[in-house]
Amino acid sequence: MTEFAGQFFQIFFLKPKTMSTQKKIYTILTSLLVISTVSKAQVSTLEMVTGTPTDNTYNLPVVGYNFGTTTSDHVVTFLKDVANNSIFTNYSPIPGGPVTATFSFLQQNYTGFNYGQAGNQLNSGLSFGAGPSLSTGGTVQEPGKLNSYDIMNAFYGAGTGPNNSMFTSNLGFPGQGIKGEAGGPLAENDINSGVEVFTAAQRLYDLGAAYGTANRYDYGTLRITFSRYVKDPVLHIAGLGGSYRYLPNGQPDIPANYLSSYFSTELELIGPGSPVKLSGNPFLITSGKNILNNATIPNGGSQTNLGNFNNYGAATGSVQILGTFKTITLKVWLRGCDASNFGWSSPGIGVVTGATRAPLTGDVWMLSTSFEEQQLITLPSTGVTLNAKLTGNDVAISWKTLTELNTDHFDIERSSDGLNFVKISAKAAAGYSTTEINYADIDANMTTDVYYYRLRIVDQDGRSTYSNIAIVKKAGGIKGVRVFPNPANSNVSLEISNLKGDYFVNIFNQAGQIVYTRRINVQQGVQFVPIERGSLSAGSYLVRVKSVDGDEQYIQKVLFQ
Repeated sequence: MTEFAGQFFQIFFLKPKTMSTQKKIYTILTSLLVISTVSKAQVSTLEMVTGTPTDNTYNLPVVGYNFGTTTSDHVVTFLKDVANNSIFTNYSPIPGGPVTATFSFLQQNYTGFNYGQAGNQLNSGLSFGAGPSLSTGGTVQEPGKLNSYDIMNAFYGAGTGPNNSMFTSNLGFPGQGIKGEAGGPLAENDINSGVEVFTAAQRLYDLGAAYGTANRYDYGTLRITFSRYVKDPVLHIAGLGGSYRYLPNGQPDIPANYLSSYFSTELELIGPGSPVKLSGNPFLITSGKNILNNATIPNGGSQTNLGNFNNYGAATGSVQILGTFKTITLKVWLRGCDASNFGWSSPGIGVVTGATRAPLTGDVWMLSTSFEEQQLITLPSTGVTLNAKLTGNDVAISWKTLTELNTDHFDIERSSDGLNFVKISAKAAAGYSTTEINYADIDANMTTDVYYYRLRIVDQDGRSTYSNIAIVKKAGGIKGVRVFPNPANSNVSLEISNLKGDYFVNIFNQAGQIVYTRRINVQQGVQFVPIERGSLSAGSYLVRVKSVDGDEQYIQKVLFQ
């Protein structure tokens, strides 16, 4: 048959996700306008969306992040949707700035081949922006070009493409998004989006891999890296599984001559957490760590085609990943389906072999993520309280955490002046915990009259925070008063050592005038007294601590910046 006829049959028999972008039909459920008015507490959901080249209202990424095959990282910035109304706004919490997700291929197990010509080459089993070849007439075996970042329902529209009822972006509205907004400030095709991934089934045919339901092949790993820790994020998946049906070149155009390949991509969560299906069509299932397609013959559509061909069987829906994550790593598998049918692919009779063989087959699918604003985690651990106590000539150091969220370790730091700290040891952290955990360490052989200790709390991506400062002094140590920090940008504290009784605290300016006064009671040992700067201007001041009976006084100089 002619090349044109081959293309015609590919359009109507091929898995609908492989159709060119010019043929895609974007559908919006008009019932969403009613759904979005449902009364519910306002919940902000962070979602991945796209914009058109002329829409700069929300600084959205444009459809077509890349066009054609690429393995480059895809970084997507989340926008905020308040109350499930599809009106997205910029989101940049403080501290931390914009929240992003980076989609990366961490490992490729099938590499080193070359399908296509210069400028449109497919060299690895996993890629963004690629698709099956768009011809079966003996032309160069070449991947189709797709947008590597596109709307989640960018497949055939009526009857086959994903629809809103399959997805859950706002946890309070199951099965009511991925969504668009007809008549609103965003165009109808400015809806939730994802990266488009291609799993090249052609490679398994070329390698002579065994075909059948029992055989699945590890293509590598795909990682999602969030800029902030996230608790229980949701993954949105469109189109796991499909087929390639075509009439080989030179064959009479009769149904018996058509050939088909059926296959499905499968995802396996690597590491902690577990996937739970929230919504989707009946072909999306979860089993242990796996996200699977249970269709016997996945023909590529997400729902029943009401036309002449049944393109039903691509697994589509939303899956929540239970746990707290900075990264989500997915192993990507490809499995043959329905071994009684034709294999992975075939050049067909009359089509030349090698670089010019056609067709090029594979599974096109999309991946997105979302979560509610309160699911963001900002601190690696909470409730840290550091204590230090002299035991003999050693210092016993202890602390506890009330919760830990991806905490990596604790650095124990010591100072002899309260200003300059050095690391003396480290302790591994539990990592993740919602219950109280106690830690302890020993700093042997105290050699000076006073030590200051603090913890540097380091999480798994290198961010850190500090604990309170714990002070240890030897009994019978020197009496005295110290002001810290010094110099100071705001308030200061007095460290009062080995005094007892009632004292006046006065601050003098450079003209000798008293600009602050306070009476305090001091007990034996070490005591800290906070001093508020108030309206004191920048400059040098004297701090005097004097006993009420006037028998003793201590003077320190402090510089306010």
